[in-house]
Amino acid sequence: MFVDLLHNICILLLRRYRNKGNHMSTKYCNSCEDDATCPNFHAYIIELDRSVLDETNFPYEGELPLDKKVFYVGQTNHSVECRYFQHTAHRSEDNQYDCTCNLGVNPNNKIVRRSFPKRVTYVNRKRDNMLFAKELFAPNLFNLNYNNPTVIKALPGSGLTYIGSAKDESKKSEEIETAIGEQLRSMGHAVYWN
Repeated sequence: MFVDLLHNICILLLRRYRNKGNHMSTKYCNSCEDDATCPNFHAYIIELDRSVLDETNFPYEGELPLDKKVFYVGQTNHSVECRYFQHTAHRSEDNQYDCTCNLGVNPNNKIVRRSFPKRVTYVNRKRDNMLFAKELFAPNLFNLNYNNPTVIKALPGSGLTYIGSAKDESKKSEEIETAIGEQLRSMGHAVYWN
């Protein structure tokens, strides 16, 4: 409870601080900028082509009503745009991509070569490069009560860190990912998250 209260206070202070200047948030995060990502956790929703229900073992049984959609819900400490790129890009021979995200170790958003994470079959299937991703959304889709950043990371030296705080922040982000997935599923959509 205390951690949630502290998290909400941090978000409020960060938004007030950012809104005093010429900060222009991105479409997906109130704290990221087009040329500088924030070091916090984000949630995202990818709409998938309905063919994923027939082409894969997507965890949905029955016939999906025509007014419902298929979604993949994820969480990341990269920018939402960068994570979407990781999901959908053609992979080079070296399996690496250029990233400028501020993951706490890249505060100046310099270009860093990073390895692609494991593929999510329901978004981009490896064996035939079948891309099921259609569109990227922020977590406030359908008036869900989530905005990015979903979890503010406590910065070293801020006095807010403690042994295990990074793990707790990651766990909180995963809990929000699950909550978003469950809410979309309760609306009748076919949803996957991991």
